[in-house]
Amino acid sequence: SCFGSKESIGEEVAFGEDNIPVKALNVQALNDYDLFFFCTQSDVVEEFFPKIKGGVVITSAITNHKCPVVIPEINREVLRTHRGLIRSPSAPAISLLMAANSLFEELGIQSISATTLCAASSQGRIGVHVLEREVGDLLNMRESEEGVFSQQIAFNLLPQVGPFEANDATELENSLSADVAAVWGKPVPVFQMCVQVPIFYGQAQTLCIETKKKISAQDLRALLVQRECVHVVDNPGQQLYPTSMLAMGEDEVFVGRIRIDDFGRVHLFVVMDALRKGSALNMVQIAEELSN
Repeated sequence: SCFGSKESIGEEVAFGEDNIPVKALNVQALNDYDLFFFCTQSDVVEEFFPKIKGGVVITSAITNHKCPVVIPEINREVLRTHRGLIRSPSAPAISLLMAANSLFEELGIQSISATTLCAASSQGRIGVHVLEREVGDLLNMRESEEGVFSQQIAFNLLPQVGPFEANDATELENSLSADVAAVWGKPVPVFQMCVQVPIFYGQAQTLCIETKKKISAQDLRALLVQRECVHVVDNPGQQLYPTSMLAMGEDEVFVGRIRIDDFGRVHLFVVMDALRKGSALNMVQIAEELSN
């Protein structure tokens, strides 16, 4: 069953070959089911999670509860500790952790600097609609209305994804270090910058990783190739590297532009479909692990 806000009641959601009508969210309905995916704002999870008796909630929205933060390919074993609430990390954290996990395990990591390029879909359906409308308005020389973004997003780059917090970083940027520490089980210094870019879907990320042990670019490629659900696309001579279009609709995380600088730091370019592995797929994989 699908539940939603008052505005979405009566709409239909495609599931396989079926269309499922959206129902009103209420406490009685919640206690008729064993597993819930909350793809919504954190305040909705805060309101309804305490009222669920016996069911398990999987969500990426909530950040202030002590609960397992899970990427099944990395830390599926922590699912044993859940008490009815499991969190899927943010999309930037998932791409970073999937791409860097081999380095963490084999070389050790001292610090990470990441820049994440977030598509309009990171703001949900409305973000896609706003970008589409702004492009049409600008190409037809019409003045565009304000949208969900802080400024015009069409043909523009915004160094802000989500609201700013007290330390002048955004909520999404601040959450990355916490997600990394939760999944790896130890804190790792992470500096993150999130940039809203004028594409509809996908996510790209540049990583600069300082490892404890040094490695050659050739050995690093061989290490990454062995990683589950990581696909290496890295042949500069043939202009082969990951792109957002390559990742669209795919479940894998794509890694390329693999380089080692003069100081021994690892540089990677990582792309993935943020609506799949960065969101829905990871939550479905968590549910599959619970059923095993």
